[in-house]
Amino acid sequence: PLSRFKLFFGKYFGVLIVLIIALFLGVLTNLLTLSILGGPPMNVEVIEIIAWALFLSVLSISLFLLLGLALSAMTANSAVSLVVLLILWIFVIAVVPGLSRLVIVQVTEIPGSEEVAAEQERVEEETKRSFPQEAGVWMNRPFAENVPLRARMFRTITEEQQKVRDNATNAQINQASLVNLFSGISPSGLLAGSLESLCGTGIIGFSQFMETAERYRRQLISFVVERDQLDPDTPHLIYTTGRYIDRGTFSRREVPLDSIPRPGSLWSASGLSPKREWPTWQLVIFILLNLQMAMIAFIAFSRYDPR
Repeated sequence: PLSRFKLFFGKYFGVLIVLIIALFLGVLTNLLTLSILGGPPMNVEVIEIIAWALFLSVLSISLFLLLGLALSAMTANSAVSLVVLLILWIFVIAVVPGLSRLVIVQVTEIPGSEEVAAEQERVEEETKRSFPQEAGVWMNRPFAENVPLRARMFRTITEEQQKVRDNATNAQINQASLVNLFSGISPSGLLAGSLESLCGTGIIGFSQFMETAERYRRQLISFVVERDQLDPDTPHLIYTTGRYIDRGTFSRREVPLDSIPRPGSLWSASGLSPKREWPTWQLVIFILLNLQMAMIAFIAFSRYDPR
């Protein structure tokens, strides 16, 4: 006696409600566990993130549910529909992300640690050749005439080597970002990318952390230079850190620990990255996919025997 319209939405909302209850129970259990273990405080920021994550998860569940309804209506045997759904699930969960990673790794090249080290050595030798020979001489005299020239040479070497490291890191970040982008073709990849964007984790969080670390590195170098200027017994020629340290060219005075600049708030009060992006475009894609799959499932219910 039921119309196909009522049957379709009855099956859809019935199963969806059961799955949402299971999802909420899982979330509440995790939040309770985190609360007992001293996890992030339940402030407005965390509540917004949880609400977004729940909504995106419900849309992902709804999409797979609609796919299941469509296939179950088009197949006469429930076992066949189950096998087909299992194959599709494996495809979108494992095959698409795996192929995306394989293709991107083959198409894009990132330098390995040995290549980076070789490029840094090349940059160092090339920079040394561009300076006069006296720049490479150290006579254990901090105020010698050639020391400023030597300092400029090593500053140049340090800056160029840092560029090599930065380029290698950026290449790795770009490769991982491309993998995430192409993995977003599948619903599972889209959900994972949405949650990373929401929480500031994954490659998004790593990229933001590297930007913050670079700003702090420059801040720390500026602090060292400023402190060195307060020591009249040195020529104030700080030019590098690491293996190029010429004794007596920068201050050895003790520095109070509380005067050293701190990196600031790398993470928010909730323990998550402070720079997050609300996954609005992912939300739009999820909604459009659900509408499209709902149309396909309803057409299947209209043309085939859904029993």
